[in-house]
Amino acid sequence: MQAETSPSLSPLEEALLRARGDPEARPAFYRMLLDSTVFVRGNPPPDGNREQVQIMRWPGDDGAMMLPMFSSLLEIEQAFDKDASCVGMTVRELFRMCGDGRTIFILYPDSPHAKYFVPGEVAHVLQEDNGGVPVAREVGGGGSVQLGSPAQPPQAMLEALSTLFARHDKVKAAYLSMMHDPAHDPQPALVVGIDLPASHMERVMREVGPVIAQHAPANTAVDMLRVEPGNGIADYMLAETKPFYERQQRERVGFFKSLFGGGR
Repeated sequence: MQAETSPSLSPLEEALLRARGDPEARPAFYRMLLDSTVFVRGNPPPDGNREQVQIMRWPGDDGAMMLPMFSSLLEIEQAFDKDASCVGMTVRELFRMCGDGRTIFILYPDSPHAKYFVPGEVAHVLQEDNGGVPVAREVGGGGSVQLGSPAQPPQAMLEALSTLFARHDKVKAAYLSMMHDPAHDPQPALVVGIDLPASHMERVMREVGPVIAQHAPANTAVDMLRVEPGNGIADYMLAETKPFYERQQRERVGFFKSLFGGGR
């Protein structure tokens, strides 16, 4: 069933409403979103260097930072004032510049169609824009990385991931840990470790991204990695944690028993 649209809505708003009512419409919405120009409060540098632009954010709950995005100069002037300094850029630029794992982006903040983009969803959108390959980053930057178990595991996310992994016979197990990398993030992040062959990692990660985007705890960054010996985080998972998902080995049965089932 397709969502109804109004002639007064912009093409992006119409795509947003379709995406809310139809999961198959979401990839098209994300593609249109990344190419769309939005306006945010900020101070452009005098030399015009886009990398030095200062974007304004506002504190939210639980340490998150809120970043409202407006589709026109008129909207941002109505929300603030006519002389408020602002910067225009594509959503792709903004996500890459400010997607630090703690910022929540708000599209159409003063509209009934307001859309919140949590860190996991932003990471997924950028991953798909990168050909389905997550943007790699170096962990630690030469400093120490703290590892542990989350005090309150995100059960909804773990159950959704377990359901997904059960459909992939190459996924042997999956683990969860908490990581704090002070060189990159001011707060800890969750890490999902997946035990599977390297040749299947990219395909599975394409499907994991949307699940994390939908079920991850609010204001919590989630990273993913392949569990393999020699990786410090993976070694910790194997030695210190139990898998939240583990593929069950099917019992071998005789041919006729498999046909007719049951015991004697």
